[in-house]
Amino acid sequence: MSRRLSVVPLVLLLGLLLVFSSLSVPQATGSSRGSTDDKQTASARIGGCIAGGGRGQILLLIDRSGSLTSTDPTGARVDAAQYLVSQMEQVATSTSAHIDVAVAGFDATYERTLNWTKLTASSLGTVRQDLDSYRQANRGVDTDYWVALDGARKEIAQRTKGARDSSCSMIVWFSDGQFDIEPRDGTGTEGVLGEDKPYAAGMPLGSRAQADAARERGERDLCRPGGLADQVRSQQTALIGVGLSGSGKPDFTLMKNVATGGSGGRCGKVTSPAPGEFFLAENIEDLFFAFDAFSSPGREPLRRETATCQGRPCAEGTHTFVLDTSIGQVHALASTTGAGARVLVKNPKGETVQLSKSSGQKTVGGAKLAWKWVSESAVSVDITRQGDANWAGPWGLVFLADQKGKARSSLRIFGDLVPTWDASDPRELTLGEKTPLTFGLAHTDGKPVKPADVAGEAELSAQLVLRDGTTVPIVQGAKGEQIAKPVEFDPGSVTPGPAKVSVELKVTTADWRDGNRTVSGTVLEPQSKEFPVEVKAPANYPKVTGALDFGQTESTDPRTATLALDGEGCAWLTGETNMTATPEGVKTVTLASPAKDQSSCASGELEVTLTPSEVGNGLVGGDVTVMTAPQDGSAEALAVTVPFSLEMQRPRDTGVFLLVLIGVTLLGLLIPIGLLYGAKYLTARVPGTSVRAISVRGRIDDSESFLDAGAPIAQDKAQTAILEGNDRRNVPIAGKTLKAKVGLDPTGPGHVIVEQASRIAGAGSSAENVKGLARLPLAVQGHWIMTLDSTDPVAGDVEVTFFTAAGDPGLEEMIDDARSSAREVVASLRDQFAQDPTAAAPAVVDEWSTTPSSGGFDAWSDPDPAAAGNPTSETDSSRIRATSAQPPVTGEPPAHPPTSSPDDDAW
Repeated sequence: MSRRLSVVPLVLLLGLLLVFSSLSVPQATGSSRGSTDDKQTASARIGGCIAGGGRGQILLLIDRSGSLTSTDPTGARVDAAQYLVSQMEQVATSTSAHIDVAVAGFDATYERTLNWTKLTASSLGTVRQDLDSYRQANRGVDTDYWVALDGARKEIAQRTKGARDSSCSMIVWFSDGQFDIEPRDGTGTEGVLGEDKPYAAGMPLGSRAQADAARERGERDLCRPGGLADQVRSQQTALIGVGLSGSGKPDFTLMKNVATGGSGGRCGKVTSPAPGEFFLAENIEDLFFAFDAFSSPGREPLRRETATCQGRPCAEGTHTFVLDTSIGQVHALASTTGAGARVLVKNPKGETVQLSKSSGQKTVGGAKLAWKWVSESAVSVDITRQGDANWAGPWGLVFLADQKGKARSSLRIFGDLVPTWDASDPRELTLGEKTPLTFGLAHTDGKPVKPADVAGEAELSAQLVLRDGTTVPIVQGAKGEQIAKPVEFDPGSVTPGPAKVSVELKVTTADWRDGNRTVSGTVLEPQSKEFPVEVKAPANYPKVTGALDFGQTESTDPRTATLALDGEGCAWLTGETNMTATPEGVKTVTLASPAKDQSSCASGELEVTLTPSEVGNGLVGGDVTVMTAPQDGSAEALAVTVPFSLEMQRPRDTGVFLLVLIGVTLLGLLIPIGLLYGAKYLTARVPGTSVRAISVRGRIDDSESFLDAGAPIAQDKAQTAILEGNDRRNVPIAGKTLKAKVGLDPTGPGHVIVEQASRIAGAGSSAENVKGLARLPLAVQGHWIMTLDSTDPVAGDVEVTFFTAAGDPGLEEMIDDARSSAREVVASLRDQFAQDPTAAAPAVVDEWSTTPSSGGFDAWSDPDPAAAGNPTSETDSSRIRATSAQPPVTGEPPAHPPTSSPDDDAW
């Protein structure tokens, strides 16, 4: 699936969660302990968390495997994602919610492409731009669920470190295929994709059978008790899976089970509260409707599927909904099929507006309509109240077509009311004490609303939600004036520690009556908010704060962490541990403390040591029981459940690795290395169709540089070597030879050595050289060298040669570079000469000249000037000079000067 697509659903989900995060809540007064609440969806939980002031952390995890070239060839999902991100930004802005978004892609590896970014109007463009990059991100190998989720889990853990209870984290995971691993073909892909998998260490991937065996190992580790799915859930992170099903109809059973836990404990053991949700989309419209489904906190949007009306509006082809003055906006997604299909909006007065193709907006009565067709047959429309005229009453989406067709719609009606919890109420609940709590209603702008003034019906509920998902009712189904009536709440015998108060509001719009005709009001989406609280032991007990974070490890060495104890009293560790997450291969984890009973209990802080039996890849996590007691022992000890975590990474077994390496080497390691060198040799050539050399000469030292006034370029002295048909590994030009080298590194790029009589030369501003000869990349065009005078390297003139191509592209930039760094480069080269004075003038015998040449005489720098008329041939190009600084030379210079190469042993 398209990477861009995955991001969109997540963004939309967060935005919608935030916008509609006022959920309906049960009501009843009381403090008796309830059962675990498995009815609230994961998206509802995160939406309420954000609405209650928590910090949203939403990671969009997008498949970028090669199958996307067929399932989303045009990048339509990217368009949808960007639209949804825009919707989410509007929600975040209008509600002042804090939502951070990150984007990551996966195939054989996990890669974050967008850092955590707060979603605002100014950052929206950055998010959209990153999503846009996923249009072409569809060439990946593997669809590795394990690598994807482990990378996302670590990303979330790092982001929420130290603030897990105040964060609202969610992974939105998109894939268009099943868990799949491709065999490694032995041609070098192992270096990029890996020779094995972290969940199948040491298992080769060379054949289909081996790759399938590794995948099966990964599937088991995902869903075993304590496996990767449980590790994600142990971090209180919701997982939303979106299966993008095209013509191939992949089996998403595993993906669904990982996201939701499956039925009957099919995947993991941490299934409460609800760990996540799964949605299947077979086309772009299904994807939009799936977004609507999981972005509604706690309940489905108002949906309807009908036939289309033919010719004129009809009741059976109209989706009717009733609005009143408590409603501020309606968002609808509608699609229809059939020849001549079209969609109309009808207001209570009977006025209709046809939603023309593309996009548009229009004001009708007291409402503003804005719409956009997001696909050929689906339209998104927003209806916003601007006044009371013709607003209250029945509205309708009308579907018309020339021939019989199908229509469907999804409505989100945004009420103007949200639930509140009095800010002056304490956010700490003490066991054995009744705490007064006051709830109420407010407009979305924060202004309080008297329940009696609500036009329709409002119903409020609140409950205490413990860490394990267990709930204790506070208020159930309060209506009218009962909503704002204070209640006294005692949490009862629950376990002390972090918890949340969840407040939900249900609103039903007022019935609409016109004479004898009555249209029932519309039940709006519930609004919910979650507020973090602390359940405390009585005052004479210590308050246990935080969690036990043991950091990261690659060994079985004991790890120690401390737990803060505030107030009077002391605490000790019982050793009772509930493990919820364990890497594969880790059989036991022991937690111990010097404070192991009441006689040795600790005050101020409790030191705890964790010792794993083995090392694995993944999260060690769970809860440990800490007993607390008054310092004077005047009351019974109370148990407190404390979460703990340790991130583990299995190190490479050095001994085994060396043995394997030696064995592989003996069995033929030189063969692939030879292939690499062979491939490098074939590509170690000077590219392009030509090389031009332009040389200038003058004085450069600490006090002056002839380049300061600009390089005195003489275009008629420029030399050109045509590369077509020539030996691209040895290119003679301007008294020099560009000699391509493979180099010793089998995976590194090749390079060019500039051979010439003078052995002190450097390439570019870095003065890079090899044993006194300038070294350039294979593409020499666009680079320059400096060469010291062969007879007087310390004080003589310096030659600067610019290598370019036809038309001299980049010449001015090279001249500027040389001008700015000339003195530094020359000083560096002269320092090298000082260290090795023989390097500038090696005594060589010129086997190609009529007389011996000494190191002080450049036999190729001043060839016959008559040859300058034809600089395009191989021979002539080596006979043409750019300057006249050297005297004429007797004898014909060779096409290939016999200067020895400093690295002939490296090809």
